[in-house]
Amino acid sequence: MKNSAVLGLAAALCFSGACFASETEASGFYLGIDAGKVSQPGRYGDDLIGNVAVGYNFNDRVSAELFARNLSFVGRMIISLFDNPEYHPSAHAGVAVLGTFPVSTSFRLIGRLGVGSTEIEGNRANMPNRYLLDTSAGLGLGYQISDHTLIQISSTYFKRADVATHLVGFKFSF
Repeated sequence: MKNSAVLGLAAALCFSGACFASETEASGFYLGIDAGKVSQPGRYGDDLIGNVAVGYNFNDRVSAELFARNLSFVGRMIISLFDNPEYHPSAHAGVAVLGTFPVSTSFRLIGRLGVGSTEIEGNRANMPNRYLLDTSAGLGLGYQISDHTLIQISSTYFKRADVATHLVGFKFSF
């Protein structure tokens, strides 16, 4: 139920961004860098992760990006060496469409819908890696520091891997 609400809100923000878009100087390429944590319900704790993205702002409301996100569960790997063999999400690379809804001149809500490949690793050397086609949906809040710099916080849920990421980062527009 909670995941359906996140998906619905993310989709609404993406589509509302497309409906109310206007051509401004906000179009162009950007580079994003984030850090945060990843968690999986019912598993061992959270881990520190990173994310990089290269994207294009079509206008002030709609953008698309290619991104790569580390989903490493290092703490779980160490603990699981003494536990039963299991698989865990390790990394995700994909493409996402982002919709932005301005709340004020500086703040904006951000919705994202994405698809990509999630790498699933085993905790034993004889367990081959697996790759899943995975969808993601997320919500965020951004604050425009300058004409070319945005600071943002966001949460994204990856459906098949059943993991959530919570990130803080920057977007630098060119």
